[in-house]
Amino acid sequence: MVLLWGMATFRSENIGNDTITYYHLFLQIRDYETISPFLFRYEIGYLCLNYLIGRLTGSFTLFLAVVNSFVYYSYYKFIDCFSENKVFSVFLFLSLGMWGQTVNIIRLQLALSIAVLTFIACQNKNIKLIIPMAILAFCFHRISIIYFLAFFVPKTGNKKYYIISGVLAIALIPFLPVLMGFAASHIPYFSTYLDSNNYIYGDVKIAVLIGVLIRLVVIAYGAITYHYDKMSYSSAEKSSFYLNINMIYLSLIILILALGYNLFDRLGYFFWMFVIVFLPNQIKNMQIGSNKRLLYLGVFSLCTLYFVVINVYRPDWNHILPYEFGLL
Repeated sequence: MVLLWGMATFRSENIGNDTITYYHLFLQIRDYETISPFLFRYEIGYLCLNYLIGRLTGSFTLFLAVVNSFVYYSYYKFIDCFSENKVFSVFLFLSLGMWGQTVNIIRLQLALSIAVLTFIACQNKNIKLIIPMAILAFCFHRISIIYFLAFFVPKTGNKKYYIISGVLAIALIPFLPVLMGFAASHIPYFSTYLDSNNYIYGDVKIAVLIGVLIRLVVIAYGAITYHYDKMSYSSAEKSSFYLNINMIYLSLIILILALGYNLFDRLGYFFWMFVIVFLPNQIKNMQIGSNKRLLYLGVFSLCTLYFVVINVYRPDWNHILPYEFGLL
């Protein structure tokens, strides 16, 4: 994780699609010494962070060092607390694109990191921290409000949860233009996304289809392996299994909505991250050692293939290869 932190911090402005935008924003806030011109487009928490660090240093690299220290600490704590195979979780963090997200969508990653710490606090029964941390996450990215759904995710195999959420997601797709137009009319911030060519209705991008397929495979794998080994699970392991797979299922439901409007794929990141602990834990819980080794090899091979294919044939999705160091 330290190595990945270093690569995310000491990168060139050419690494990551959004890096150059955040770089210029940092310089503007540093030079103007005000955040007011940017309040319409960016959240106040992120702007204040730029302002405070800009008062201390003019280096964007040091800004990234501070941001990434928080982001990577959150992922580290998540893996350390919940993964049965921490090294494999770090591999999944890299190969499934989460490392690429940390060098692209900085605001969302800050909000997601706060959500991660909120989840850890909730598991540790620190309920009083939930509301303040949720507000803090909202101050870094407005769409973090979606994480409130996590508190309604069951820790059991609730068929009503699967059926109702699936039917509701499919039924909402035709109404997305109306719903987003309503949201933009009441929250002008969303109009910046509606006017963008990157987030469009009805044009199903291959990235969304691949994401749906991967989530279906993960859920199917989890259901099959649990079916054969569930008698060996403790009550705590059963609760952990259902919580993780239901979070991943929720990310699938959100991605189904992205088939109608691809902005929604980013909403799913808040729940898809559970895959980096779910897969290692499922393999670890398998009773037959030879099956464990085979599945480790299979998951490793498929995730490596996914990482290579995406970054070779769709480099514009993250723009992380060829990698460049740089001091900004």
